[in-house]
Amino acid sequence: MTGTQGSRRYSTAERFKTWKRDKWAEGYREGWKIGHRKGFDVGVKNHMMLLNYCALRKFGERTADDLAILLEDTSSELRKENLIELAESIIECETPAQLLERVRRWVEPGA
Repeated sequence: MTGTQGSRRYSTAERFKTWKRDKWAEGYREGWKIGHRKGFDVGVKNHMMLLNYCALRKFGERTADDLAILLEDTSSELRKENLIELAESIIECETPAQLLERVRRWVEPGA
């Protein structure tokens, strides 16, 4: 089966070359999207780990563990949206209960 465009017939080698170029470009775009997503997720995870460490330093191990459990199943997008709020909460809250309550409000909206 030979592809045609107008009156010219393309050889199998030419069609393969075009197919290969198109598939490579498609794969490149898809790979970039996957890599970008992974990089985004890793970046957010690293920021959260740093903030969890700050909570550990200020409130102790139990609060840091509770915070990690609260954040464990949240999406990277939700975490990203609340990075600054979490940092401010760690600074502003005076007790572990205050911190965990603030975090619960954005992790579990109905809580």
